[in-house]
Amino acid sequence: MQCDLVDVIVPCFNQGRFLRAAIESLQAQSLQDWRAIVVDDGSSDETPAVCDALAAREPRMTVLRKFNGGLSSARNAGLRKATAEFVQFLDADDLLEAGKLAAHVACLRRDERVDVVFGNAMYFDDANPQRMARNGLTADPVRRDVDWISAYAADARPMHEKLLVRNQFPVPCALIRRCAVERAGLFDETLPTLEDWDFWMRLALAGARFNYEPTNGADALIRVHTSSLSHQRPKMRLGAYLLAAKDLRRVDDPRLRRIVLARAFDVCRRGALSDISALRAAVGPALLPDETRVLRASLWLHAAPIPFRVVSLLRRKMPQTFGL
Repeated sequence: MQCDLVDVIVPCFNQGRFLRAAIESLQAQSLQDWRAIVVDDGSSDETPAVCDALAAREPRMTVLRKFNGGLSSARNAGLRKATAEFVQFLDADDLLEAGKLAAHVACLRRDERVDVVFGNAMYFDDANPQRMARNGLTADPVRRDVDWISAYAADARPMHEKLLVRNQFPVPCALIRRCAVERAGLFDETLPTLEDWDFWMRLALAGARFNYEPTNGADALIRVHTSSLSHQRPKMRLGAYLLAAKDLRRVDDPRLRRIVLARAFDVCRRGALSDISALRAAVGPALLPDETRVLRASLWLHAAPIPFRVVSLLRRKMPQTFGL
């Protein structure tokens, strides 16, 4: 089946237990002109059987099967199949509120200058779906209620500058014009994680205009569970280093380069000592001579058994050396 309005790309690797709920969230949409392109990325669980059962009852669902190649590979397979005017990404373990597609299609219809519209997200506990929070299910109840997507959307800086600091929204929050995707290119399959962050950056650098459209009943619902990719810390840190290296290669402004380098070092600081070599290998070749000196000094501070108060004093006294 071909759809003219919204193609929803649903990558699925060994998440057959969640897939039914994801499709049901599409079936509950107030806008019904959609097609689900479900990409079974070489699953070894019940995913193939669940796909067949769902497709037999839902004519708007297309199933693609491929050897396992990772999340970016699965999304790219779906993008190659997409023909609709707009593209929505929905991971197999996440959901969309019923008004999501209608609200964001209306936004893109209102303003043809906008290429990407994104809304808010709510995180929910797989073990207890009534436990929900705007900022993930952290142990700190104050931090859980921080509406970080709205806060970053209110920042007036260009999107590419904000993306140098951090990712701005989860993947399912956005609806994208397919023509903008064609200009920016597919997901980078060499990144082990954070491929969406890189994807938004390439869209921004290609001239795509982003618009934040928070609407009641149009949130992306992000499932939190133990097998979530975000729980794989070493893999997430490696992705952060590789993405920082990409950002350094596409940014010339010294101020913006310092932002990227600080971001990479902060990830290393929160990791293990083994992350020093991973950071140096990923980011080192993209650095200028002065930046290499700063990185070496900062990594020395990270690795050396120096009390925190001494590190703070060194940073204050010698900001040109330790000024990350």
